[in-house]
Amino acid sequence: MENKYKHMDYIQSAISRMASNSFYLKGWNVTIIAAIVALSFKESDWRIYACALVLNVVFWFLDAYYLKQEKLFRELYNKVSQISDDNLIDFSMNTSEFKEKVSAIPCIMIKNISITPLYLSISVVLLVLIHIV
Repeated sequence: MENKYKHMDYIQSAISRMASNSFYLKGWNVTIIAAIVALSFKESDWRIYACALVLNVVFWFLDAYYLKQEKLFRELYNKVSQISDDNLIDFSMNTSEFKEKVSAIPCIMIKNISITPLYLSISVVLLVLIHIV
C-alpha cells in the first residue's frame, strides 16, 4: 500500500496548495480594495470604485476557480482511497472524470459559504460608494 499512500500524499499536497492560493487571494483582495478605497476618498470618482468592483469580481472568480480545483482533487483523493490493490495505483492527477460532480465556477461564486459572504459584502460596499459619489 506504499504506492497508494504516496499518491494520496501527492493529492493532499495539491489540495493544500489550492486552499493556500484561496487564502492568499482573499488577503490580496481585501488589501488592494482597501488601499484603492482609502486612496480614492480624496478624489471621490465613481470610476475608481467601479474599477475596484471589477477587480473584486476577478478575485472572486479566481477564488471560486481554486475552490473548484480543490473539490476536484478531493474527489480524486476519495477515489484513490477506495483502491485496495497497490498495483492499480497510476499516480494520475487527472481530475477530468469528476467534472460532473463539482459545480461550475459561477455556481460556486454564488452558493459557497466560504467565499460568497466576503466578496458579496465588498461588492455591496463598492456599489454603495459608486452610488454615493
